[in-house]
Amino acid sequence: MSDFTQKHRGKGRSSGITEYRVYYGIIFTLAIPFAAYFWFRDLLRGDIAALHHGIVGRALSEANVTTPKIFSAY
Repeated sequence: MSDFTQKHRGKGRSSGITEYRVYYGIIFTLAIPFAAYFWFRDLLRGDIAALHHGIVGRALSEANVTTPKIFSAY
């Protein structure tokens, strides 16, 4: 009879986390210039809500949305 009481952590999981973090970092880095452009554009248009999100917040939001989409495609 098999014993399923031990949780086995294989190499695939840790490399998947590392790969996710690498993709997240790349997407975040690429999103910063676009976030800066749109933040500045919204600021010039008089959108006060743009101040609350900020450039880094917008880039993090984009990375949080885009990276899981890449990994769900596998």
